[in-house]
Amino acid sequence: MSATEGANLQSVVVQTVDGRNKPFGGSGVELELYVDGERQQTIEKKDARPRTIKFPLGHKTRIVAKVPRFKTQGIELGADVSRYNFRFKGAGAPIVLIVATKFCEAAAVWAVSDYYGEPVGPANDPSIYRFGTFLTGPEKTPRNVLMVTSGMGNQAAGAVTVQALNSFPGLEHILLVGIAGGCPNPGKPAEHVRLGDIVVADHRGIVQYDNVKETATDVQYRSQPQKPAARMLQAAGSLDTEAELGRLPWEAWIAHGLSNYPRAARPSDASDVLHDGAMVISHPADPLRRKDQPRVHRGSIASADTLQKNPAKRDLLRDKWDVRAIEMEGSGFQNAPGCLERM
Repeated sequence: MSATEGANLQSVVVQTVDGRNKPFGGSGVELELYVDGERQQTIEKKDARPRTIKFPLGHKTRIVAKVPRFKTQGIELGADVSRYNFRFKGAGAPIVLIVATKFCEAAAVWAVSDYYGEPVGPANDPSIYRFGTFLTGPEKTPRNVLMVTSGMGNQAAGAVTVQALNSFPGLEHILLVGIAGGCPNPGKPAEHVRLGDIVVADHRGIVQYDNVKETATDVQYRSQPQKPAARMLQAAGSLDTEAELGRLPWEAWIAHGLSNYPRAARPSDASDVLHDGAMVISHPADPLRRKDQPRVHRGSIASADTLQKNPAKRDLLRDKWDVRAIEMEGSGFQNAPGCLERM
C-alpha cells in the first residue's frame, strides 16, 4: 500500500518556468513526488501545461523537478503550499537564433557550444535546425540557442531567417555569424583589421552597398546603415567594458571551439600578407594586439551580393562608412520582416 492510499490528500499545482517566468516542458523534464523518503510518483512533463499533484498531509512530502543539464530542484510540501513554480534560468524554448551561411561556419558554432542536439525539421519549413546549449558563468548555467545554416547570399539569409521566425515565434534575438573580408587600415592601427580578427557591428550597423543609383558620370549609394537592436548593442557594450578591464571571455570560448574542431586553426602570420598595390608592406605596430589572439573590432559592416575583391572599392567603403568588414548576407538578413528589431 502506498503512502497516499487512505490518507487525507491535498493538491498542489506545479509548474516549470524559465528565467523569464515562461512555462516550459520537454523531453526529459520530470516531476517526482516523495513521501517519507520514498518515491511515489514520476510525472513526465513534455509540454508547458502545469501539473496537479496530490500529496498526503501529516507526512514528510517533497516534490523534485528534473530538467536535463540543470541542477535538480526540490521543495518540501505542507498544508500552506497550493502552487509552486520551479524556476530554471536558461531553460525552455530558445530565444536566440544563430544563423551561419556555410557548413564550416556552422561547424564552428557547434564546436563552441557545449551541447548540440539532433536535427529538427518543423512542419511547413524547409530549413533544418539544431538546438544548442552554452554553459555560462561560474555556475555553468545552461543557455539554449537555435542554430541554422542559410547558404550564401542575401536572399538566402533573409528567407531562412523569416522561416525561423515563423516556426519559432518566441525568438527575441538573432545573430548572423560567418566569414567576412576584413578592411585593413595601416594608417590607424586600432582600426586595422587583420586576418583572423573578429568584427562586430556597432551602432552604425550594416551598409547595403549594392543599393545604388548609377548614372553615366556618378554612382550614388542609396542605402543607409541600419542600427542594430538596443539590447544587442548593450550586450556588445558590456563586453567592450570587460575588455577595458582586461577581461576577454571570448578567448576561452575560442580555445574551447578549437579543441572541438580539429580541422580549424588560427591563420599563421606568414599567411597574413598586406599589400599596397603590387608591393607587400608591413602591418602597423599595435600595442593592444595580443599574440596568437584575434583583435575585436567594432564598426559598420558592408554587405552585397558581390564577392568583393577590389581593394579600391574596399577602401572606399572603409573611408565612407567606417566599414570594418565586407560580406554577402547581412543586408538580406537585416531586411527580413521581423528581423531588424531582434538583431
